[in-house]
Amino acid sequence: GRGLELGHGGMHEFYAGYGYGLGGAYEADVRAALASDRYWSTVRAALSGCSGLQIFQFEDPTRVRADVLVPLGAAASGGATVSSQSQPWRLRVAGEARLFVAWGPPVAAFLAAQDALEALTLDAIPPPPSPDPRISAESAVHDRDIDVGALLAAGALPRLRVYEGPLRLALRRLRHAPLTHLKAHVPANAYEVAPPLPVLLSELACFARLRALCLMGLPHDAARAVPALGAVARACPRLLYLAHVPLPIDHSDVS
Repeated sequence: GRGLELGHGGMHEFYAGYGYGLGGAYEADVRAALASDRYWSTVRAALSGCSGLQIFQFEDPTRVRADVLVPLGAAASGGATVSSQSQPWRLRVAGEARLFVAWGPPVAAFLAAQDALEALTLDAIPPPPSPDPRISAESAVHDRDIDVGALLAAGALPRLRVYEGPLRLALRRLRHAPLTHLKAHVPANAYEVAPPLPVLLSELACFARLRALCLMGLPHDAARAVPALGAVARACPRLLYLAHVPLPIDHSDVS
């Protein structure tokens, strides 16, 4: 991974990435930096000076420092709103953001301020494991899939055209957005909770401008795949691109 590029007012692209997996002294230095408040204060200061950003990529492998996306005090209330004195910085027109973070109030506050954002990749990784042994990592992922949009106000991201991220966030909070390209991750527990997956996919009809759709994690067995794809066909009749179409694993009887 490349290191942090410190920003300034005339900068158009900002990438914060980390060199895990390289081993040796370099990786040790990276881990030490990620554990340092001074490092994250530098990141926050760099972002506050990036008024002209057009492309922004941010990865937080610690899963606890997304707070640097907003000024100090902006997310202290635990909600997605911020005071006028501590507004998050904004991407310029036609902006693109790629966020690999644990979902929470700072991320929601950041996105709520991006009224010019046109493309968003959101990999809302689970927060750190719960100290409660009764809460498994698997259930945390399920909860993340269900609740990821809870903090983002409806009506946020009014210019968003391209979105990649959790399906339920798109259906709950981005219905008003003029989406033309959607790459959505079907919730891991989509077959265990209401509404049934075909009903959930039928809600894609709210995106009248949608032309390209990629659904990750659709079932491969025909009993579930066929109703799901039927729902997509009825909801999105004007698609020009569709992926990934699941094929039965056992296709020995198909000529």
